[in-house]
Amino acid sequence: MRRAPWRSRALGALAVAALALTGCTAVISGHNQQPPPAPNANLPVVGDSRGSFDQTVKNAISDVESFWRMSYPLVSGGRPMPELKGKLYSVDGAHPSAEAKQNGCLRKAGVDIIVDNAFYCEIDDSVAWDRNAQHLVPALGAKYGPLLTAMVFAHEFGHVTQQRLGLFNQQVATIVHESQADCAAGAFVARRRVRPHRRSRRGLREGRHRVLQAGLGEPRVH
Repeated sequence: MRRAPWRSRALGALAVAALALTGCTAVISGHNQQPPPAPNANLPVVGDSRGSFDQTVKNAISDVESFWRMSYPLVSGGRPMPELKGKLYSVDGAHPSAEAKQNGCLRKAGVDIIVDNAFYCEIDDSVAWDRNAQHLVPALGAKYGPLLTAMVFAHEFGHVTQQRLGLFNQQVATIVHESQADCAAGAFVARRRVRPHRRSRRGLREGRHRVLQAGLGEPRVH
């Protein structure tokens, strides 16, 4: 969100995840064989805890970036996707470090903006998230699986893409920008279904079920 890049978007991404994944019910011919495991992504992250949640986030961001490197030229007139100029920040929302406080949005709005949140910060072209296990995004990921975490960051990179395409310059309601980012997240999941990356494909069916539970409540019929 351009005017308030620190506001929480995790729940919005959760809602669109449920909607986007309801369309993943077509029967696909072929063998039900899991691809070999992909290696974990190795991205530089300020404050990287080296824990399982941060690794899940790095894997998700790596897959989303790969998606946009391939897809961005289709919506930009052939121009390649510009890489992030800023950094990735993993922040303990309960005890933000001095390094974390160098993030542009934390400097401007204070450390409370990171609590229960993940965001794209237009100020310094960065992405940050609250990794504290007791806080919202890791707790949702623990309950509903890595696909939900990937959806959250696919939404944030939808905002990254908007910034590069100049869409933040449009004088439209905030809901329009948020809906566009939700659509970008849905496109990422749809692409993973058609041409799945080995890392994103693992647990796709189970992840879909869990995200539907998160967005729609526990199903009455299993």
